[in-house]
Amino acid sequence: MASLPITWVENVFDAARAGTHGAGKWDDEFEMLDYVCPCGCNTVRSLPIKAGDKESGRWKWDGNRDAPTFTPSIQHVPNKQNKCSWHGFMTKGEWVSV
Repeated sequence: MASLPITWVENVFDAARAGTHGAGKWDDEFEMLDYVCPCGCNTVRSLPIKAGDKESGRWKWDGNRDAPTFTPSIQHVPNKQNKCSWHGFMTKGEWVSV
């Protein structure tokens, strides 16, 4: 399994344009983690999160903002705009591909 540390940035769209895959930014207003896909396709995605017990449609987050862990796994399904099919985990601040 390959892993990549998350790179915290101020703007994920700038990071995507610069080719910084795996970059992330907390979106506290919407309780999301906005990130650049760790596969290298440079697509910006959002992960709806919830600290503590998992809500329907949200990933459980361990509460660590510096080295977060989310469960369950994260899977990107290809669509018309993007052929990416990355699947993996965010564990202790590392993107881990499966």
